[in-house]
Amino acid sequence: MIIRHGDRTPDTTKPEIGHPSVDYKCGVAGIVHRSETWGAHRPNLWTGLKDFPPLSPVGPGNIRNGGLRLHPGSVNMTCGVGDLTARGFLQLHNLGTLLQMSYGQLFPSMDMTTDIHVQSTDFRRTIRSAGAFLLGFVPNVPKIREMVKIHIEPGGLSQAPPNGVPLTYKPCRNLRNVRETENEKRGYYAREKDFHWMYDKVVDLFNLSVTPAIQWTDLFDKFVTRGCHALDSHSILPCTKDGVCIDCRLGRGMFEYADWSMASRYPPNSSLLALTPFLKHSLLEPIERIIAGDQSSLKYRIMLTFTHDSVLNRIFKALGLPLKEWVPYASRFSFELWKGAPFMQTPTYYLRVLFNGKIVTPFSNGDEIVNFSKFKENVVPVDLWAYNKLCGI
Repeated sequence: MIIRHGDRTPDTTKPEIGHPSVDYKCGVAGIVHRSETWGAHRPNLWTGLKDFPPLSPVGPGNIRNGGLRLHPGSVNMTCGVGDLTARGFLQLHNLGTLLQMSYGQLFPSMDMTTDIHVQSTDFRRTIRSAGAFLLGFVPNVPKIREMVKIHIEPGGLSQAPPNGVPLTYKPCRNLRNVRETENEKRGYYAREKDFHWMYDKVVDLFNLSVTPAIQWTDLFDKFVTRGCHALDSHSILPCTKDGVCIDCRLGRGMFEYADWSMASRYPPNSSLLALTPFLKHSLLEPIERIIAGDQSSLKYRIMLTFTHDSVLNRIFKALGLPLKEWVPYASRFSFELWKGAPFMQTPTYYLRVLFNGKIVTPFSNGDEIVNFSKFKENVVPVDLWAYNKLCGI
């Protein structure tokens, strides 16, 4: 299962525009959730966050944006840049609880030390999302921090597969150039210029200095995070200190552009190139080992990856699935391995793919499941020689 982190604060401090009604909270203690106050009525959940071992011997142990604690303080604790908010924490906790109801009955005697593998990018928001999810997903909450480790790897794509899976594909150094070339051919940048009037108007309205430090991504990150965090769209439009606010037409246009941009910026070929290491190490090869019965090197029955929207967007492209809008917070791809009829001499294995609970199995001619061999043929990563050549390795 591949899961996006929950609701977060803006990932940039520039430009310095804001609105007092946007009140981000990043602590957990004191949150009133379903008529319960975290840390008071359910101390076992609060204890489960303390001393949670986020690091694994497999990973380098580096955490982007500084240190981390999964015991994030009171509900009024201030937020950092790109932090998981209290709302995001609850999104992932609720998702874990939901999936426990869906999958828990399949694994009634799950051993959390051997049956589950968790990996995350090195961002605090993804690591905290993993912790929140596990608190909802694992029935034996008091022991979770003693039994489950979050394997951490740097970068937007996790490469911390289970032990025994060799890392044959290295990160692609030429990926940015490949993506820009492909986007140029698709006319992506020509479409981007159609929205430049919004950028100019925002810069003029807020009297911002036009410098390389103020990019499209800086402005859109401010708008999109507010748009996802607040329920009232009229309360999230940034305003100047003298009360001049972005008008609704401009705000709506920026949301629409950001939505289109996030869904379209990763063209299919570069998406497959970027996903090759992840698909090979964390999806295809572990499944092949399970099918082969290689329980000596791979005993996990559930593998969880906590990552970012860019990864889920690329998975849409790699699977040939339509993607018309930005991937929401706490979205997830589920890859379920099914075994054919037991009476067959050589059992056949199938995959069922779901996105946010909806069946989207690719290469299946509309069926719910697809033969794993057929799936692999269509999603097979670029062979190692071609990959190294394209990536300049």
